[in-house]
Amino acid sequence: MITQASTGSTHSNVKEIAVLPKFTTEALQALVHKEIMAIRVPDFYDPDCGQNLGDCILEYTGKRILHESGQSMIPRVSSRDPMFQGEKRPMCIKQDTDFLVRQATGKHYPVSEILQALNEAWPKRAIVSTEHPQYVGKGVLHGPETNTYPHCDYVQRGDTGNFAANIYLILPPEGGELQMMRNEIFHQWQQQNVIISTGSGTKVSQLQDHPDWQALSPGSSCLIRPEAMELVLADVTQPHAVRPSKDGCRVNFNVFIKQKRQDSPFIIYQ
Repeated sequence: MITQASTGSTHSNVKEIAVLPKFTTEALQALVHKEIMAIRVPDFYDPDCGQNLGDCILEYTGKRILHESGQSMIPRVSSRDPMFQGEKRPMCIKQDTDFLVRQATGKHYPVSEILQALNEAWPKRAIVSTEHPQYVGKGVLHGPETNTYPHCDYVQRGDTGNFAANIYLILPPEGGELQMMRNEIFHQWQQQNVIISTGSGTKVSQLQDHPDWQALSPGSSCLIRPEAMELVLADVTQPHAVRPSKDGCRVNFNVFIKQKRQDSPFIIYQ
């Protein structure tokens, strides 16, 4: 039985969020078949290792930010990608992630923890991508006023699913929520010509600062306010966004997970 988080709406078409003590085959199947938007697993990660990892990411990214710009967050502006203009992007650890993560977490290596959790529930098992396995997973810092506008991460050619697994390590007192939206809302915005499509390889549809996205009714979107050490596995082909925080930082560890077919193994990649 999947326990779903209430959205405060009785709209029958809203795909809600499963909240479970661990992954189950039923919940993963529901996610793969787009019957739900995400699975939340509270208290997933070891709190001591999580705090160490969060502090490590915060320290590392903080040094990079000061070194590169002297600003609290670097505006992400590219002439080739106008969809990012005005967006303050999160900072990421990529190249040095594996060394830093293993140093901070020891035996509770987060990629291994996610892999094990999937293998216990998914009949077809899960594997780590053999393409640059040392870079699988990254630390992500959302600083004050960081915003990630609503967007969809499209599946790459030959794949049928694309999911993001995030372990939340440090959370701001207010803001930083993950907002999942119904596809119908996104399609309406596309018809209103407020969607800019760009990208190569994995295509992204990105919404500029649309005035309505944070004011969507509960029947149109689900808001996830994660707890520290919680794992959220979300279908990122569905419209989603991260709300800005007014104070404090949101730090999480992130991996992406794909499938070749709906009945095939999960592949953890970055």
